[in-house]
Amino acid sequence: MEQSNKVKFILTGFGKFNGVSDNPTTHLMKNITEYVNKERQQVDRLIDFEILSNDIVEVSAVSSKRTVDTIESLYSDHQHPIYIIHFGVNASAKCINLERCGWNDASFRVPDECGYCPNNEKIDLLNPECVNIPTSLPIDHLIEKLCTSHSVEPSTDPGRFVCNYIYYNSLMLSKKSSDKFKSLFVHVPPFTVVSMENQLKFVVDLLSLISKL
Repeated sequence: MEQSNKVKFILTGFGKFNGVSDNPTTHLMKNITEYVNKERQQVDRLIDFEILSNDIVEVSAVSSKRTVDTIESLYSDHQHPIYIIHFGVNASAKCINLERCGWNDASFRVPDECGYCPNNEKIDLLNPECVNIPTSLPIDHLIEKLCTSHSVEPSTDPGRFVCNYIYYNSLMLSKKSSDKFKSLFVHVPPFTVVSMENQLKFVVDLLSLISKL
């Protein structure tokens, strides 16, 4: 099947978990397609990218790993790089954070949605000496461009819960594929801190910026 030349994105958000019954990233995933279509109608807005999927992932290690494995199986023969952008909530955040790296450490402070609660376990058992994997995306450049319109900062600490679990697995895929898949994790605050409208605008601005790299 012929592939378009538009830059391709796979987006994921999360569902409910301990202490968060209504995850904002669930709403971002549910509304991003409609928002992008609305933005396409703006005469001064060039949307030159394609969202291949925007899924809501159960907050569990097994679902996170399955999500990354599915991405690999579905898109490994794609001709051009695919950008995987994961979204998760940080309930105490005051701004949006772009995570620089994922850590080879599963230390869940509470059980995930499947009851799994590891402590100081390695995510990649085949490479226990690996401490972390950095994203290949230019975080500083992205921050510099995005901070003119959004409250966004870099971070080196995605936690050690399922957000970090899916990110590390995604970065392992990126590394294994020689950057055919390029991964990034974005932590967002609650909508009481940054509204859903502004977060949706941030998503579009981020994808637009990445598509021009």
